[in-house]
Amino acid sequence: TIKIELQNRVNQIAKNYYNDYKQNEVHNLAILVIDVRTRNILAYVGNAPTDKFHKKDVDIIGAPRSTGSILKPFLFAQMLDAGEILPNTLVADIPTQISGYTPQNFDLTFDGAVPAQKALSRSLNIPAVLMLQNHGVNNFYELLQKFKLKDIKKQPSHYGLSLILGGAESNLWDLCRTYANLTSTLNYYNQTQGKYRTKEFSELNFSSNFKIDFGSNSHQKTILGAGSIYLTYQSMKEVNRPEGDEAWRFYDSSVEIAWKTGTSFGNRDAWAIGTNAHYVVGVWVGNASGEGRAALTGITSAAPILFDVFNLLPKQKWFQTPVNDLELAQTCSLSGYLAQNDCPKTKQFICKNGKKTSICPYHKLVHLDTSEQYQVNSNCESTTKIINKKWFVLPPVMQFYYKNSHVDYKLLPPFRDDCEVIQQGTMDFIYPKTDSKIYLTKNFNSAVQPAIFKVACSNKNAKLFWYIDRQFKGTTQTFHEMQISAQSGYHYITVVDESGNEISRKIEIIK
Repeated sequence: TIKIELQNRVNQIAKNYYNDYKQNEVHNLAILVIDVRTRNILAYVGNAPTDKFHKKDVDIIGAPRSTGSILKPFLFAQMLDAGEILPNTLVADIPTQISGYTPQNFDLTFDGAVPAQKALSRSLNIPAVLMLQNHGVNNFYELLQKFKLKDIKKQPSHYGLSLILGGAESNLWDLCRTYANLTSTLNYYNQTQGKYRTKEFSELNFSSNFKIDFGSNSHQKTILGAGSIYLTYQSMKEVNRPEGDEAWRFYDSSVEIAWKTGTSFGNRDAWAIGTNAHYVVGVWVGNASGEGRAALTGITSAAPILFDVFNLLPKQKWFQTPVNDLELAQTCSLSGYLAQNDCPKTKQFICKNGKKTSICPYHKLVHLDTSEQYQVNSNCESTTKIINKKWFVLPPVMQFYYKNSHVDYKLLPPFRDDCEVIQQGTMDFIYPKTDSKIYLTKNFNSAVQPAIFKVACSNKNAKLFWYIDRQFKGTTQTFHEMQISAQSGYHYITVVDESGNEISRKIEIIK
């Protein structure tokens, strides 16, 4: 099934990039090109034209390697399909610690909250981990087993939440086959106005004499529905990339593809896989020996090859919208949830199961005085003078980071001094998280350094009072950070505001 002219041109691309990358001690790469309709292999580069010392005879395409972020689109699609998220549902992007596991974004920053599809196109790690936690590792593992990713063979508990960030291994062949099967699912559904094939998820084909049996027609989806695949591919389009993503410079933007990159821990593996309606292209770059290189990332090393190969292929129109597997729904334009009465609304396509998702939890009606600078209630203000306004209010920790990157985000006004009210959820710990173990380190003088605790508070003018084991430690205003030293063992940190609202954390100090 190999197309000789295409193979020769792909070989030349591989050679050119190998000659460039070996200057950075990166000696291996692999490229696979698949015809979606037939599952035929059109071009196959198993390795770079390297030397024997750098394992030139190893076929990288079938070799198990750490997946990095390359599995994230599968989780996004499964959650859409199950009706657990909508494309723009806000997902938390905040400091996170789960049973001792502390994921970090690649750039070590936090957005506070980010739409799920932007979290995917920007490949943010913390939202992905929180999404997997909500969805369930077992559920995601079962999907990967249905895809026949044969290198993911240990129990789900072995991988845990790291499954979404490269804690498992897979290979270029299996991953590209999965994308080809998903793309074909979407194409066939559109071509037949709503049908699937029972054996859609098939093997790839090397032999021109062999024709794959795709089974019989069915109205039941094989694994994922066409709607969830389409919405996932929409999120993976090049036009959705943020301005900071420089991979665009390698690519003719008139060619629309859905694509994803991945970089494994230690910069050992660089992935890029993309698809349009007719082709899947997969690229892996790295060292067969497993040696990492600082500059080796999916976006800088694998994506340029991906785009160069796609530019060899005939241009294709973007996927048709599978309208029979989607519904137009009113969603909140700020939170991405199904809209409630107080939300600014927009219409968008969602999966049919998306109707089961929650309505927006972040918009509420607030009561202000005539200056609109303070919240009031009927105990302190005449009802004829109260102004009602719809307000977008995030939880304190999400808000703390979100407002820094969203200048249009307005903090909720404080209550006027003469209004008696118990405010719930106005502050929360950024650090420490629940039941944290705090390891105190020593400086160069062997002195134990204090821990720095941090709180987010909705009221920017609030004064907070800090206690450890009921002993007063100090007051903060504006920037709520407190250095605290304590003996080894268990302690309670308590923070109280001027209205008497308090939050507490149990911690364990370890020296």
